[in-house]
Amino acid sequence: MAGVEQPQDSGEHPPSLDSLETHYPTIVKALIKGRVIPFLGAGVNLWGRAAQAQWRKGSELPSGSDLSLYLAGEFSYPEQDKADLLRVAQYVTVMNGSGPLYEKLHDLFNIDYPLTPLHTFFAELPSLLRAKGYARYYQLIVTTNYDDVLERAFAKTGEQYDVVTYIADGEDSGKFLHRFPDGKRRSSRNPMNIADSRSRRRRAPCSVRSF
Repeated sequence: MAGVEQPQDSGEHPPSLDSLETHYPTIVKALIKGRVIPFLGAGVNLWGRAAQAQWRKGSELPSGSDLSLYLAGEFSYPEQDKADLLRVAQYVTVMNGSGPLYEKLHDLFNIDYPLTPLHTFFAELPSLLRAKGYARYYQLIVTTNYDDVLERAFAKTGEQYDVVTYIADGEDSGKFLHRFPDGKRRSSRNPMNIADSRSRRRRAPCSVRSF
């Protein structure tokens, strides 16, 4: 069209369905061998939610932008980038301190939200692999989310698990908190101590968090 600048083709295109289909066997084999470490960000909470559905507090898990918009409203964030969770959280911390921020997060996530199909899949995977006779490997899952849906998914299946949390604030800042399947806890500044304590026990799945 005259007078309109046409977008340039960068040469990058999303993978086709056929290319993804050929990639699946590679992922499955790596999962079976324990060589894949799933990294769950806030986007995983959209799994199973109807397209274009609006988030409602207490009814479903928030995505990163849902959480950011919620905090922006609760703390009267004045800028336009209300969907930028990092900027909003920094503003709240500077203007109100970390205490009110953590209290608001606790209020929001201290709810037994419904399990998503993806959380259920990872919780059921160890028993599925055992039933098929595969060798047992550590299942390590890393998440940046504040909710406990992953842990509740494992609990529902009766699968034992460890939780390792990196503490980024407070008097224990810089430590790793290890919660064992029996509920006992141990903290250490050396992550290798966590690895040593797990290697001496049965190979239970482990979730790593950063708060």
